[in-house]
Amino acid sequence: MIDVAQYKAEIAAIPGNSLIIPRAQIDELLNELETGQIAKRTLRRIHTIAAMSSSVMALAA
Repeated sequence: MIDVAQYKAEIAAIPGNSLIIPRAQIDELLNELETGQIAKRTLRRIHTIAAMSSSVMALAA
């Protein structure tokens, strides 16, 4: 997992505005971002299904 605080501190310590980042590091960052987005969408779907189920059960009662 990427330590965001560590990266922010390291980037802040680099002089100038331009950075050179290795492709492997960019790939790792993008993979973790993608994984986080998939997890977020899954949780949103679970929440939606749970809310719909609660509504249906309330109507049935």
